[in-house]
Amino acid sequence: MIPFLAIALADPPGLEATVFVEQGSTACAGVLVDDAGTVATAYHCVAPGGRPRVTLRDGTDSVGRVRGVDR
Repeated sequence: MIPFLAIALADPPGLEATVFVEQGSTACAGVLVDDAGTVATAYHCVAPGGRPRVTLRDGTDSVGRVRGVDR
């Protein structure tokens, strides 16, 4: 069974919080979790290591760095 975590937010973010994460040939969705630009995404998106490219919904993109993982 795959672990699942559901979180209910009092003031959920809109679609503007959704980002596109690319690492090598892997492409995933992510979500902005704070104003500092921290992104939460699936482990397999960043497991290969390196510097993932993150694209915001407005088309702005930048190269990120993995700050921590939870396998």
